[in-house]
Order: sequence, then structure tokens, then C-alpha cells
Amino acid sequence: MHATKEQTASAELPETSGLGFYGLLLSLVVAGGAAYYWAQLPKVRQHEEVVAATRDLQVVRVRVAQPVSAPVNASLSLSGELKPVAETSVLARVQGYVRSWSVDMGD
Repeated sequence: MHATKEQTASAELPETSGLGFYGLLLSLVVAGGAAYYWAQLPKVRQHEEVVAATRDLQVVRVRVAQPVSAPVNASLSLSGELKPVAETSVLARVQGYVRSWSVDMGD
């Protein structure tokens, strides 16, 4: 009995379960997910540190008293001196005197 070409070709090829391609695809997806997680881990840790620091710096609530006006019983006198921030000399641009001042500034 002679085998046909189709029988010979099918006898030479090993039978596979078909999981080779899907197994490779699954391992690539798992490896990609692990790489993504590994890349996001520093960002997650930094976010946790910021949240912890913010929690430590929260504003403390305090109770505040309402101000009440009271009569002034004593006076306070303080000594002081007023001085300008800068000083300058005012000089005439031309020689001579002003005979009349017809217009005031702002008129």
C-alpha cells in the first residue's frame, strides 16, 4: 500500500495543540503589563509621598474670639521722626526770576 502525498505530509508534521501562538501572545501581554506596572511604580510612590506630606501640612483649625470695642483709658505717646525716602535739590533751568504766574497746575 502506497501512501498519497497528503498522507505523507500529514504524517511528517508533528501535531501541535495550538497553544504556541496564544501562549506567546499571553506571555507578551503579561510581560507588557509587568513592564507598565514597573514603570508606573515610581509615580505611584511619589504620589503617596505627596499625599502624606500634604496631610502633614494641613491647616490647623483654631477658634477665634470676636473683637469687642472698649473705651480708651490711657493715651500712648511715641517719639518719632519723619524723613523722606530720597532727597534732591531743585534748581532752575534758566537764570532769572518769575514775573507772573498766570496758570496753576491742574487748571
